[in-house]
Amino acid sequence: HRIAVLHGGRLQQYDTPQAIYHRPANVFVAGFLGSPSMNFFGGTHAALPGLPEDVIVGVRPEDIDISATAQAGWHESRVYVTEEMGNESIVRLECGGCRVTIRTTPDVRLEEGSAAWFHLRSDKMHRFDAKTGDALRA
Repeated sequence: HRIAVLHGGRLQQYDTPQAIYHRPANVFVAGFLGSPSMNFFGGTHAALPGLPEDVIVGVRPEDIDISATAQAGWHESRVYVTEEMGNESIVRLECGGCRVTIRTTPDVRLEEGSAAWFHLRSDKMHRFDAKTGDALRA
């Protein structure tokens, strides 16, 4: 009940699916496991105001809060796709040239083209070295 994640013929991580999902070893593993995949900000990826540029911050789609009304300290964005799945909704946003995917409850109703605000849950952020892609652990 363990899986091995390989990339380019090299072992990236070997652990339980839950451990890999919640504590990925690097950017590749973080983006590989999960659907929709993890959002990445900073570093060589798209940057958001307030996030350091010397690290890559990763946040899973279910770890981002979203609102149809302005919230203090949240990022303003524009909805470009909504996918209503019945038990959940996938909302894709655009914010300053950066795209963000959010998994939310089906009662969140946002129209394509409308404004939306989102907040990255800091306790759920993953941090990676911008040069090596390796996870940075506290």
